[in-house]
This record gives sequence, structure tokens and C-alpha cells, in this order.
Amino acid sequence: MIVPGICNSSESVYVRTFVYYAQCHGYRCAVLNHLGVLASVELTAPRMFTYGHTDDLRAVVKHLNQRYPTSKIILLGYSLGGNLITKYLGEEGENVSKYIGGGISVCQGYNILEGTKWWLQWTNFRRIYLYFITEAVKSLILRHRKILLSEQAKQMYELSETDIISAATLPELDEAYTRKVHNFKSVPEVLPVEQLCKLSVKDQSSSTIPQFDGRPSDSRSTTQSDQRACTKYGEGSFHRSGLRRPFSVL
Repeated sequence: MIVPGICNSSESVYVRTFVYYAQCHGYRCAVLNHLGVLASVELTAPRMFTYGHTDDLRAVVKHLNQRYPTSKIILLGYSLGGNLITKYLGEEGENVSKYIGGGISVCQGYNILEGTKWWLQWTNFRRIYLYFITEAVKSLILRHRKILLSEQAKQMYELSETDIISAATLPELDEAYTRKVHNFKSVPEVLPVEQLCKLSVKDQSSSTIPQFDGRPSDSRSTTQSDQRACTKYGEGSFHRSGLRRPFSVL
């Protein structure tokens, strides 16, 4: 089962590519489409995906288990999806081994509060990357504005459409929309990703989360602070190593 990154879905190129190769090797694939992402599916309630709510993932896993009771499920999460599956596995505890064969987290950020400090820097185009992510989330909110930004929703959550449209970063968008809709007092309460991971994995002796330091393979060096952040926060190497031409896989 594949859980895409933020604003991505079963229609994203990298997801479709992985599904193709997985099916070529005999795997059945299912993709969790985050609420509000698919352009062809209208929201029926004033709710869209968040960084850490695992209810949708839990529902899909339950459905797959009922449909294929003799098969073990392997969870694969990219970025935001990695956070979702890590949190889900920790929440479910030991019972999850009855129907989950394992989980793979790709390019997951383990502490978004700290990671945001890196995103706000201009080095290696991090600030531009953050801008595009913010615009992608805003576009989803505005696509479903009839239900997410209805007059009833605005009054209930004290939303300002002007503040949402003018948000230039994810923290600003979380302040204008996310924290209000989910009844948080402040943005730091919305993103306790590090705490969620620690609290979710209750029995750390039985949980293995291998991490790679993400250092580039060529002669370019990274600073000690880069390596510490990479090891501590588990983010991928792109934001520290810059743009690179990938090796051919064919």
C-alpha cells in the first residue's frame, strides 16, 4: 500500500512508476488518495488531509485486510506519507503484525518544527521549494472553497479567505487555516511530529527505523551541522546537497 507525499495521489508520476514496477514483480498495489487531492473527486464534508491524522489510512488498511485476509500488507510512505505510516504503526502497536508485514518510510521529516527553520532558508532553493508546497496546498483549499470556505465554515472557524490566499509559507497557511479548523491554539501544536513519533513507538526495543545520513556520493562535503540535522531529523538529502542529476535505473 502506497501513501503519497503532500498534495500527491495515485495520479502522481512517481507513484504510478512505482506501482508499475511493483506489479511487474507480482505485488498488488493500493494507493491512499489524500482527501481533497484528486481533482475528479469532490469533498462531501469540510475536511481535508492533515500531516498526522491516521484515520483515513486506518480505514484503508482495514478494508484491504478484510478483502485479502491471507495477505500481509507492506506500507510504503513518501514524505508526509512516511510520517503517516510511522505514526500509524506506532499507534497500532503489536497487533499490527497480524496483517502488516512491514513499513517503509521514504524521505520522511521527523521534526517539522525544526525542519521548517531549514525550509525558510534560501540555500539550495529551500525557500522556493517551501513556496511551491504552500501554493499546492492553497490550490487544494481553493479548489474546494465551496465547502471548505463556505460562509458557515468561515463563521464556525473564524476563517479569513484573504489571509489564506496571502499565506506565503506553510506556517502562515497553518496559522490562517489548519490550526483554526482543527481547534489548535497555535501552529506549534499542529505539528508536534517529533513528539508523535516518540509517543507512537512505545516499545522501541521491538521497533527498527534505519536511517541514512543522506550525504552526497560525490566529493562535495557537507557541514557537521548538516550531518547532525540529517541524522536527527531524517530528512532526505535534496535540501542539503542541492540539485543533482540522478543515476540511470534502466
